[in-house]
Amino acid sequence: MTSDKKINEKLFNSNKEKSKHLKKQKPEFQEFLLTLKTFIATQNKGDNIPKINNYIKKGFKGNIEPRHVDEILRELLGWKDLPRLAMRMAVEASIGRPMALVEKLIVPIRDELARRISFPIARVRNVFDSKMKSDLEDWIAKKSSEGALDASWVRDSLTCIMRENITEEEFAIIHSIVDSCCSRKIKTPRKKEVVQPKKYTNYIKQIGTLFTSGQFKPSKFFLALDICKPFSDELKMKKIKLDDSNAELQIKNGELLELRKSLKSVNQELEEAHIGIEKLQQQVRLKEQALLDERERFRMLDEHWEKEVVRESQGKIFELKKYFEHEVREAKLSLDRESPNVQMALNRILHMEEYLNRIGENA
Repeated sequence: MTSDKKINEKLFNSNKEKSKHLKKQKPEFQEFLLTLKTFIATQNKGDNIPKINNYIKKGFKGNIEPRHVDEILRELLGWKDLPRLAMRMAVEASIGRPMALVEKLIVPIRDELARRISFPIARVRNVFDSKMKSDLEDWIAKKSSEGALDASWVRDSLTCIMRENITEEEFAIIHSIVDSCCSRKIKTPRKKEVVQPKKYTNYIKQIGTLFTSGQFKPSKFFLALDICKPFSDELKMKKIKLDDSNAELQIKNGELLELRKSLKSVNQELEEAHIGIEKLQQQVRLKEQALLDERERFRMLDEHWEKEVVRESQGKIFELKKYFEHEVREAKLSLDRESPNVQMALNRILHMEEYLNRIGENA
């Protein structure tokens, strides 16, 4: 008897293990799609959003192809509870690491919800800038101009806004939307805590829980809003400081503009000075060239006159030589004969002396 009991226990445990193993296994795509259709069509007393979300997270066997995504979307986009499922998927995509199929589905689902609520910005704009912030704030202000925001609209808008690495400005927008949606008629709880900047995980989870429930109950969210009030006040103070900084920045920009004008004037004067310097340098170059030309002209004149002096000197020497040779020859002839003519020789010598005196006077 004991042996049979042990055998039955072993069989039970074996079947239990097999059952667990089968549960862990992913189905084929067609089986996955059929089961998903069944979940969507089934109306349970309880909320089936968590079940469908977990089923989609589990996925199916093989690679995810575009046709798979299209077929799943055909089932989901016409489903009345799609916005609630989308909120849950958006929360997981924003604060965690979503499964591959969730990542593939959340983008077109967000696009569909954005189309339904006339979301003012394209989802492809991943960088949150001042233009995007301004567009969102104007859009929200227009929607909330007649009172508290509708919960369904809030849920769809938050699904479109939520993304990874939420900035403080984006979180402030999310918080302002939720705050505008919830009424403040219930007494504020005593316990208050401060939300630290950039730690939005719990807050986002609370938003997901609030807006994915079958019935919207803002009373569940009052505590979270009160917890976030100090942070909201801090954001308001930061906004005031930011406005002051912007005002100071405008003043600095005005001063910078004046400095740029002054710099432009100085640069213009400097440019004119450069032009003047260039003209002076051009004149200096012309003067230097003229000086070089004059030096060359004087050099050529010096060469010319040197040649003329040499030629004249040679001519004078030749004339002197010719004259004195003649006079000396005549004086010799006057003396070198049988009866020397001393008077004639003396006259020749006197002529030469007179000639030398004339040269001395002209020198």
